[in-house]
Amino acid sequence: MEAAGTGQASAEPYSQIIASFHQYYNKTLCYDADHRINWRDQQEHARQLVSRIKTLHVKNKNIEKDLHNAKDLAQEVTLSKDRTALVYLHRVFHDLDKAVNHYKQKDSFGYTYTGTGKRWFGGGVNKVEGYIAKN
Repeated sequence: MEAAGTGQASAEPYSQIIASFHQYYNKTLCYDADHRINWRDQQEHARQLVSRIKTLHVKNKNIEKDLHNAKDLAQEVTLSKDRTALVYLHRVFHDLDKAVNHYKQKDSFGYTYTGTGKRWFGGGVNKVEGYIAKN
């Protein structure tokens, strides 16, 4: 992925962005924190995520598709207080962090093309992309 219209790629590795956003979502959404969401903070982080993803250059097609889905979910969060989009966004980053950074966690949601989660649960990517398409 390149910055829209600039031909410029980010020097920041996508693995770092994945780890950083997954850590943020773990901190702000786990252990029932998703029932008391700070929407202003979440929407600001979603705007930052969209900007950062737009500057990435990703050669791996599966990671590129997953980050595109994450960008679409983040855009939905910036436009509305969409709890489902936020939860799906967290699950995408969870699965990406496991696959790309070897995040140590047994569970996978199957919400990405990258890694093994898709095979374990099957249909998670379809759930994400279906949600994006209807919103």
